[in-house]
Amino acid sequence: LEMDISFAGCVALCGVTLVSAWLVHWVYRWMNPFCNGVLPPGSMGFPIIGETLAFLKASPSLDIPDYFKLRMKRYGPVFKTSLLGQPAVISTDAEANRFILQQEGTMFRLGYPRALTKIFGEKSIEAFHGTIHKFIRRCAYMLFGLQTLKETLLPEMEASVRERLAAWAAMPSVDVRGGAPDARKNIHKTLRDTLAERLGAPAKKHGDLLDIIVEELQGEEPSISEDFAIDMLSTLLFASVFTLSGTIAVAFKSLHDNPDVVQALHYGTEGVSITPLYNSSWMAGHSQPHGSSSERRIVRRSTQI
Repeated sequence: LEMDISFAGCVALCGVTLVSAWLVHWVYRWMNPFCNGVLPPGSMGFPIIGETLAFLKASPSLDIPDYFKLRMKRYGPVFKTSLLGQPAVISTDAEANRFILQQEGTMFRLGYPRALTKIFGEKSIEAFHGTIHKFIRRCAYMLFGLQTLKETLLPEMEASVRERLAAWAAMPSVDVRGGAPDARKNIHKTLRDTLAERLGAPAKKHGDLLDIIVEELQGEEPSISEDFAIDMLSTLLFASVFTLSGTIAVAFKSLHDNPDVVQALHYGTEGVSITPLYNSSWMAGHSQPHGSSSERRIVRRSTQI
């Protein structure tokens, strides 16, 4: 019996030793990731989560976030880190970033962490490069250009917001925590049903991005698939909501901190008759110098990186 206990203790000790050695090796490899070259200085943070929490922490100002300020001061303009479970090198140097953007598609390739790919889908826009990526950018520019924005999208958005808010006011509260896990599945189902409906009646045009996608899918040699179209549309939805919320917040804060600008905008729109065309007030504000200048400054300050 004593020999059995001694043998079991030796086996347990060996097991603990092996596990400890494996953990030490794994942590070492995490702190010092393999690289075919020389990595810049930096910190990889905690295992698995890295420095994700510090990166996602809200910044109290519109200046450079504290996450970048601290590391730029400690390590310089280029440093290594770990975000969303993957090692990364962050560059805050203007010349280096310009070179990277100029060499996109040749020396550098657009990419996102695997965690975002799981949210957007394996076939979403960040997984494709070259011709398909240019096709999507061209379509987005055509449909979300200034002319389309002020003549079509903004009036439709304002009408939809008014209608939805009036309907939501009479509805009960929403359990966001319970419904959030099914959000991606519900969005994909809605997009897939809508795309199937459009493919069933391709002759009926709606003047939106789906018209171009349907035309491409029904071509002789389509460069995209239905799965790609669904993932790409969900990605664009997320990108528009993420950037729009920040821009609106910056707009309200900037106008609150500069009452003279609000007064100038108010004087500029006095006497303008508001017609049933929802974008008439926006057109009036955009046509005056104060309005267009304020818009450009707000967009520049709220640029999402």
